[in-house]
Amino acid sequence: MERRADLIPVVLITSDPEWERGIREFLVNSGRVHLARVFQNPEQAIQLLPHVRPAPEIILITENAGGVPELSTCRQISQLMPHVAVILVVSEALFDDPRYLRSAMASGADDVLRITRPMRFQGWIESMERVRDLLRARAVATRRETGRVVAVFSLKGGVGKTTLALGLADRLAGMSESSRVVYVDMNWHAGMTETLTGHPSSRSWLESLDFQQWSPAIVDALITRARDTLRFDILAAPREEDHRGMLRDLLLLNRLPPEEAPELERLARVLSDGRPIEDEILQDVARRCIQHARVEHALATALHHLLINLRAYYQYVVLDLPPAADFLTMLALQRADRILIILTPDLAALRAAHLAIDLLQWGAVPGEIGVVLNRATRRSEIRPDTLQRLLKGISWLAAIPEDPWMTNDRAPADVLRRPGLLEAIGRVAAQMFPVAQEAARSGRDAR
Repeated sequence: MERRADLIPVVLITSDPEWERGIREFLVNSGRVHLARVFQNPEQAIQLLPHVRPAPEIILITENAGGVPELSTCRQISQLMPHVAVILVVSEALFDDPRYLRSAMASGADDVLRITRPMRFQGWIESMERVRDLLRARAVATRRETGRVVAVFSLKGGVGKTTLALGLADRLAGMSESSRVVYVDMNWHAGMTETLTGHPSSRSWLESLDFQQWSPAIVDALITRARDTLRFDILAAPREEDHRGMLRDLLLLNRLPPEEAPELERLARVLSDGRPIEDEILQDVARRCIQHARVEHALATALHHLLINLRAYYQYVVLDLPPAADFLTMLALQRADRILIILTPDLAALRAAHLAIDLLQWGAVPGEIGVVLNRATRRSEIRPDTLQRLLKGISWLAAIPEDPWMTNDRAPADVLRRPGLLEAIGRVAAQMFPVAQEAARSGRDAR
């Protein structure tokens, strides 16, 4: 028997006597878990959980405990105790429903387990140990987390987003001799980091799926270190040949074609009625839906670990986001401290900026939003003072003047060779982080 200190403290919330007996017996006999408390009433559990000793690391919630939907209980506990993991225990019908898996993730569940009749608990202990390890790693990384995440975003391509992201990484790295900055190419659909930056990269950020808590050795393995004219590090996007199976699952080859939409509706009706899926066509539709949901969850997990660990190792993390509003881009925006929306002085880009700001406000994105008017000219009717009136809900606005040299089929990394452009981007960096800029200036004056 393991020492009590090595056991996982667990609280169980269930109002089903049969499930309680079976789960209690399994947990106690496993020798890996300390069952700290059992609650039949979710409301009572929410009131008393902060006082349970030993403090639980994992809370198991069974389906409709106390007549309350388990997703609602999960959401309340996740908000009340963000340092505790929540695992839902549901019937096989819900476990196999991809829509339910998405809802569980959105409610803050760390995992979903199935309960069968007769009761079998295959994989339960492995799941709890994995969740416990992730929880502890997250706590360690969070204590070290100090860096700021800057997301550079536009719903329209061709506005100079990557050019400005690279210039911003350079300017932030130049704020002080100790500033550590990493540029992250977040275009997970089709990475072109080498083409964009001119620096070959052998690894991509998608490989962070394999690591929850990074060590300096893992950082060295994933990062392309600054060299030559670069003052910042690079973390590449996955290339076409990288993780081919996962990317294929997320792209069109594995999605349901329009002609199968009626089958999806039929599957939803079968699942809502609680009937077993016997039709082979519906089984195939369910399999592909679940596979897609799991791949999306894996990507979201990779992004979560990526940002936690990069914050711990870098003072500034510059995310170059794709011109899309897909789920991964929205997750990145939700976790950014500063968001730069880039537009050029044309109506299409202005419309895209309007849509981007509406999207961020609709999603209650907490980061500070700034707008950068790129390639600004005096002749344009769309000027900074005009944008200030048109765009609502932004914290600040800046302009980058047009540089004719950059329009002659230049690579985005060529911005690093234009002192005038870098100086203008530096003013944007100073608007974003005025305290850091002032500290850097004071340090230079002292030297």
